[in-house]
Amino acid sequence: MRASDKIRVALADRDGRLLGLVYRFRLLSRDQVMLAAPFRSLTRVNTRLGALVRTCVLSRKPVPIYPGKGSAQSLYFLGRESLRLSLPDIDPAAATRQVRQIARWNTRQVEHVVAANQALIDFEAAVRSLPEAALVSFRTEPELRQVFLGRSLVPDGWIASIERSKRFNCFLEVDLNHEGLTQWRAKILEYLKYAESGLHTDLFGLKSFRVLVLAKSKARLENVARLARAAGRLFLFAEVGTVNSENILGSVWLSASSALTTALVNA
Repeated sequence: MRASDKIRVALADRDGRLLGLVYRFRLLSRDQVMLAAPFRSLTRVNTRLGALVRTCVLSRKPVPIYPGKGSAQSLYFLGRESLRLSLPDIDPAAATRQVRQIARWNTRQVEHVVAANQALIDFEAAVRSLPEAALVSFRTEPELRQVFLGRSLVPDGWIASIERSKRFNCFLEVDLNHEGLTQWRAKILEYLKYAESGLHTDLFGLKSFRVLVLAKSKARLENVARLARAAGRLFLFAEVGTVNSENILGSVWLSASSALTTALVNA
């Protein structure tokens, strides 16, 4: 197909929701789109993403290929044509800044955003799969940056749910060894200060919260957990890669002071 050819695609309601998700999460893989949208067919999600890329409604972010590890999934973000659409869930000015920002991201930034998004999407999908549970709300990192405007504490995500009339909400922190333990010590103190301030009730309408930390390795998990022991029950830990949409609500979480795993509803 020649570059001069014009490609047209009719946007369905699902496309509007999909673009809204890409805008909120900034960068999504195909499997993340499939789980979050959701799509029930791999062929259907591939076909739709391909059409939106060809019309420049979505763009692909180049992903490094490491020898011996095969090719990684493509990552999608808003394309230039999406900025011309009048979609109720997308702020054109903010979307323009977002597209420029993503184009400049290095591999570390991409890995962190994708991992944080995966945790939120897994949590939301897990809640959606339970008949006795319901999602209340979730916030991505850019949305939390607006909530915590002017503050140094900016979690990687937040999500709230109800299961069997029990309300639960948590912040998410993804640790890929990009921060030193000194920074983690300061972050733990900030969470403690925030918890004691009562500000959570003002910002989210809930009295208490937990912090779920996904660490890159078992050794890293142990190091961060050791720092968090003074925070009591506030923090729960798991390894990145061991948590998915099928077990994230189950007994995969460790407290800072126990070697036994627990489910979030019992934490």
